[in-house]
Amino acid sequence: MSTTTLQLNHSVPGTEWFKFYEDLEIKGNVPDTSCAILNPNNSIFRGMYQNLGDIKAAIENANIAPVLVTVYADVLFVPQNMVWVLKAEGLIIYARQIEIEGNSSIILDYQQNTTAKLILFGSEMTGALTVKAVFNTSSQPQLFEITARNIAPGLIIAAVNKEASLKTLDLKQGFALQLSADMALYLNNSFIFGSLLYDQNPKLAVALFLWVKGWAAQNDELQELFYRSTSLATLLNSELNAKVNGARFVPYLTSDIYKNLSHVFAASAAKYESDYKILSLQKVLTQENIEMAKTMALNSQKEIEYVNALLAQANENYNNAETAAKNALANFNKQQLAVDMVAVDFELVGIPEYKRKVIIQGVFDLVSAIVTFGGAIALMAVGDEAAAPAAAKGAVNAVDAVAGAASSGAKVAKLAEDLAKTMKDLKKLVEVLKQVYDLAKAVKAVADNISSAKSKIGIIQEMHDTTNGADLSAADGWTVFQIKASNIMEDPIELEIGYAKEYKEAMDILVVYGQSLAAAQLAVIKASQDVASLYFQLHYTQEKQANLQKLVDSLQVGENTTLALMQQFYQKYLNSKSLLFSALKSYQDSFFYWALANSKIQPKIIDSVDDLNSGIQDIVKIAMDNASALERFNPPPQKMENMTFEITDEAILKNLRETRESSWILPLSDQEFMGLERVRLDDIRVWLEGAEFKNNKEQSVFMTITNTGNYLDRYKNLGYQFNSKGLTRVFKYEVSKNNTNAKWAFKNGTFGIVKIDGKVDDEVKYAYFRPTPFSEWKISLKSNNDGVDFSKVSRITMYFEGSAIGTTASVQKLLLKKINDAKFS
Repeated sequence: MSTTTLQLNHSVPGTEWFKFYEDLEIKGNVPDTSCAILNPNNSIFRGMYQNLGDIKAAIENANIAPVLVTVYADVLFVPQNMVWVLKAEGLIIYARQIEIEGNSSIILDYQQNTTAKLILFGSEMTGALTVKAVFNTSSQPQLFEITARNIAPGLIIAAVNKEASLKTLDLKQGFALQLSADMALYLNNSFIFGSLLYDQNPKLAVALFLWVKGWAAQNDELQELFYRSTSLATLLNSELNAKVNGARFVPYLTSDIYKNLSHVFAASAAKYESDYKILSLQKVLTQENIEMAKTMALNSQKEIEYVNALLAQANENYNNAETAAKNALANFNKQQLAVDMVAVDFELVGIPEYKRKVIIQGVFDLVSAIVTFGGAIALMAVGDEAAAPAAAKGAVNAVDAVAGAASSGAKVAKLAEDLAKTMKDLKKLVEVLKQVYDLAKAVKAVADNISSAKSKIGIIQEMHDTTNGADLSAADGWTVFQIKASNIMEDPIELEIGYAKEYKEAMDILVVYGQSLAAAQLAVIKASQDVASLYFQLHYTQEKQANLQKLVDSLQVGENTTLALMQQFYQKYLNSKSLLFSALKSYQDSFFYWALANSKIQPKIIDSVDDLNSGIQDIVKIAMDNASALERFNPPPQKMENMTFEITDEAILKNLRETRESSWILPLSDQEFMGLERVRLDDIRVWLEGAEFKNNKEQSVFMTITNTGNYLDRYKNLGYQFNSKGLTRVFKYEVSKNNTNAKWAFKNGTFGIVKIDGKVDDEVKYAYFRPTPFSEWKISLKSNNDGVDFSKVSRITMYFEGSAIGTTASVQKLLLKKINDAKFS
């Protein structure tokens, strides 16, 4: 399979931008993306890359003096020493990024009249552009400097009453009374190029999508561009800066999509691709070309079936992610209350006591800051918009003060410095993750109720849409904070300060739930935008169908196709490839969970339909041949049996006895699993010690075993976190005095005989998904247990079978490596 990768740094010389966009246009078969219209009234220059020096030379060579010059570009390059004198003209520039080389200037000559003006809209800029306003030769010109500090969102430099001024413009002022055709083509092209760069240069793609989103929010005619660019930018933001072992969402997959529908749809899409290429090369249309265009305008039944199947799969995964997030939030809230209760006792009793006993004042300040920060960050995680962020910032400042104080000593200062960085990172993660999560939910709500789309644009546009460099997959930021905070809490615990130990234990549990909540929110972001992007694509394609048909019906033999028609045809072509790419991405996400490595099959959205389909077929072959696929592990996974995890915590047992429900966490550091990596489960059983039966005839226990869908794992010195559909299994066992077919022996001499086993089903295995044991588990005994007395249950034992990879490395070393990677990567 041939794959071309186009990469470019975010800020490069103008000549490289020219080559980059030229190659991308050719490789992507994008219809004519540039134009130069030289007109005495309004000369228009449109393209992804523009050179202002070339534009100036083109106008001079044409020997015209346009009233208005309008430039549309993604990147505008201004060459060194360029000087453009505007005597009566207006120069309007729309450019996401402006690159100024050396000393360049624009002169507004007001000696004869004051009509010359410069209007500029941009987002990013390197270098500085000098603008000189000249009124007469006997006085110094007014000078203005345009830099990255004042370029966004826009500005105008013009003269009134013999004096020039620079004023800020908003994007709304960048539109005329109606949307111009060139502006629409420019924004459409920017969206197309962002889509082509989605998987190759995600940072540049996000910048393009946000640029389009900002403009599209200003005009009702650009509703499609607003929502599609918002959804794709939000999805990409959830993946930017992610480490290879960052938190990941694992989608459940519908086998029919990959076994049948993708192949059938790909054949139809390949035919469309071939027809599009033929039509795009025609200078003069024939009747055969027109008949081809009519066929291309129709939405095939194969496409409709494929989109609906992908939507059904995406909706199921969103529902799974949403359920996991709700469970994670409920667990977090419950533990937050527990932390708050013990924190009150620690602050009232322990901290005053500690202040009297502590030797180094700086250590006391750190402990106080941890308590303040712990309460604040918990409130921020659940969306408290009041005093929580300020309290968290105050705690960070207090720790910074200890780090900088000369009296702290080197050891305490280093502890404080590490703690401050950890707290800042976690605060940033929690803040940005919640902002992007809220944005994703708002976009998904519009997809669910498209009639609200117009009214919600303003609200969604005001929401935060950037990550400020944060890695949203860094859910283990909670664990890093736990490690650093634990180091500080060692001193008051050793001094046996009241409630210090209880506070640390409560915070340790909260951190686990915080990590789960962060991973679950990230899963909701991704799953919601998978649904939204598919739905927006389907809805707006249907909405534009009548206009597309109108353009096709107007075609005449002997004429040429219009750019508007070819751009719509191209968008349909790109949509079809996006559907295949979407299916492939979901499969790759599942593959990563299974292999703990990225698939070697990495076709790009810019590749041909055949290459994308080959990628899907190739990756499915791996799923079908587990034996050969497992060869990537050295040593390979081995069969795992008789692994147990015992729960004797009195609070957990008391809850089970009283409510017939209870939950607990099986940590990655559990001793039973030490020396094991990439642990995967085939069978889960839970045995209860102490259950008694009032009915001698039926002595069995019926339970539902569930988890939240948040899983941890480890492999080759890296820790991993995944979020997927929560597991639900029924398990039933009979208690017998006879050990025939017994699977368990109880302490009282009776035996457990499995009646309904908690096995993982084959359909889930096909999609690469077998759960790990390292999760938050829950059992419920509320149904089908008449006559069973659980009031004397004294032990809960989880039993596991599956596979694992053995290692001689210490589990503790693995965990420390994970923490260090999170801190220093």
